[in-house]
Amino acid sequence: MRLIITLSISFFLLNCSEDQTDTKSETGWKGSSIEFNQQFQKNIEPDSTTILLDSKTKEKFEGLLETNNSSLISKQTYESGKLNGESSLTSINGSRVDANFKNGKLHGKMILRDSKGNIRSVINYNEGNISPATE
Repeated sequence: MRLIITLSISFFLLNCSEDQTDTKSETGWKGSSIEFNQQFQKNIEPDSTTILLDSKTKEKFEGLLETNNSSLISKQTYESGKLNGESSLTSINGSRVDANFKNGKLHGKMILRDSKGNIRSVINYNEGNISPATE
């Protein structure tokens, strides 16, 4: 009986030994701006798009990236190292910018909001270029 209990506890401890402080997952990364600067590097492509790489493995980042510092929280979605999809920046006072990216370039609406959530400005982009507003 004592052997069964010992084996059960050993099995439990081995399965729980996973590092719970690791902020990288298969779907994204979350951490401070300082940790971000240590973990990642940016390369500029000839077309001026930025590629986000893991500093150690040199792999292109995939998934949701969340960073925070004392004055700004950002959430950005990456595919193959390029911004792709929704992105948001929120300041400590609550003002916010929401934008969409396609292959590393602004694409779609960029919405700027004040600290109360009121829309202050909307800018439309088409593959990195400002485009006329559509109704």
